Amino acid sequence: MVSTLAFATLLVGLGVSLMLWHVRAWHTAQAATVGPRRLEFEQRRYQRRMRSSLIILVIGGLVFASPWATGPRAIAVLWLAVLGLVGWMLTLAVLDIFASRQFYAAAEGEHDAEKALLLRSLDARVRHRHNGAASDGSHDRPHDSPADG
Repeated sequence: MVSTLAFATLLVGLGVSLMLWHVRAWHTAQAATVGPRRLEFEQRRYQRRMRSSLIILVIGGLVFASPWATGPRAIAVLWLAVLGLVGWMLTLAVLDIFASRQFYAAAEGEHDAEKALLLRSLDARVRHRHNGAASDGSHDRPHDSPADG
C-alpha cells in the first residue's frame, strides 16, 4: 500500500508540475511578439497539454484511491477508468505530435520560400553591382571603404 500511495503522490506531483510549466510556457508565448497563426498554435498546444497534465493528476488520484476500492465491481470500474484516461492521454499526445509536425512543416516551407526570395534579391543586387563596376572600369582599382575616409 505504501508503494501505491508513493506512486500516486508522484503522479499528482508530476501533473501539478507539468501544469505549472505549461502555464509559464503559455505566458511566455503570449508575451512574445508572434503572429496570430503562431499564437493560435501555442494556445491549442497549451490546451492539449493542460488536459494531458490534468489527466495525469486524476490518474494519480484514482491510484491513490485504489487501495480502498472494495469488491470486484469497484476495482474493475476504477482500473477501467484509469485505462480509459491513459488512452485519452495517449490520444492527446499523438494529436499534439501531429499538430506540431504540421505547424513546423508549414513554417519551414514559409521560411524556405522567404529564403529563396532573399537569395534571388541578393543575387540581383550582386549582379547589378558587378555590372555597374565592370562598365565604369572600377573593377581594376580597389574599393574604398567608409572607414578609409
